[in-house]
Amino acid sequence: MKSLVIVHFLPIEGFPPLLNLLQVITDSRKDLQVTVFTNSKSDQHYTFEIDNERINIIRVADVSTDSSRLKRYYAYYNFYRTTYKALNKIKPENVLCFDAISIVGAYWYFKKNPGTRSKLYIHYHEYMSPQEIAGATSMMKWVFEKEKELFSIAKWISHTNEERLGFFVKDNNLQQDARFHIMPNWPLKKWSNFIRTDRTIDSPLKIVYVGALSMDTLYVKEFAEWILAQKGKVIWDVYSQQQASDVKAYFQDLNSPYINFKGHRKYDDLPQTLEAYHVGVILYKGHIPNYIYNAPNKLFEYHVCGLDCWFPNQMKTSMKLATNNTYPRITGVDFEHLEEISNVDSLVCRKGLSYKLYEFYAEKACDELINSF
Repeated sequence: MKSLVIVHFLPIEGFPPLLNLLQVITDSRKDLQVTVFTNSKSDQHYTFEIDNERINIIRVADVSTDSSRLKRYYAYYNFYRTTYKALNKIKPENVLCFDAISIVGAYWYFKKNPGTRSKLYIHYHEYMSPQEIAGATSMMKWVFEKEKELFSIAKWISHTNEERLGFFVKDNNLQQDARFHIMPNWPLKKWSNFIRTDRTIDSPLKIVYVGALSMDTLYVKEFAEWILAQKGKVIWDVYSQQQASDVKAYFQDLNSPYINFKGHRKYDDLPQTLEAYHVGVILYKGHIPNYIYNAPNKLFEYHVCGLDCWFPNQMKTSMKLATNNTYPRITGVDFEHLEEISNVDSLVCRKGLSYKLYEFYAEKACDELINSF
């Protein structure tokens, strides 16, 4: 039995690509014993579980955002100490760390054991530009410095798309070679089982948004105002477990029958939920490179479930996926000037288009990584 330790500081419930990876491992690698180290939050709506006795998920501490600075710093230290001690005890053949914030325990382990048989893998959910790193806390700057010392011994380093990987390699003065990979945020193939090939675009147009909400970094206000202007021709339903107080107050003040906050849905339940809609929407403003060079998991999840997808057209990586002659449509929209969209039908019209569902499946995205363990 081979061994893999996954280190993921933030609670895994908020990261579908990792949940999908664990499911693909369950389905395809009966010879792999997996231990996942992560944390929890007191306000999270559910705790992820997987039906696989070979996968053990250990939640080290509560990292709720409303904790004091002292408690947060202790949570970092406790997580790093716990993962370091566990790696020394398990001595796994494979160590997979997600993002810089997770990596310190692995850093101590590999530095203390230079001849270890363990192979290091690093995957990044997000890209942080040099400007963002320069503005980080002193503790995180220290973490980024330790992270850099591991690049030379890593067997695998991956980002979610080509643009982010290219920036990462350039920022860190690395030579791109066979260690570098792209692993996109695709859903499980079984999501396509819920697609309704007979779905027609009728009235009212039903639009769904799934994800965290922010008035500052998302086009929440702009899209809500556009919905109201449609006067019932469009209905917008929102599913979220992270709703800032100003967003909640904004929706309450609108009190519109055309905008409905539906609360949280477990990730595994989303395909059944999405099949009721025509369009899935993405709202990133693109205020940092991470969101400009971004093809988020929701884009692929909407598509695989048969929904059209609208996203802000400043998302350059997503624009490369825009469809022209096929449906479900993937469409870049000018969210800065939504008032110019007077004919909603033009955005969802399928006249002259052929049906094509792209195979954006996690099984394909994760295959190379899983086979390397």
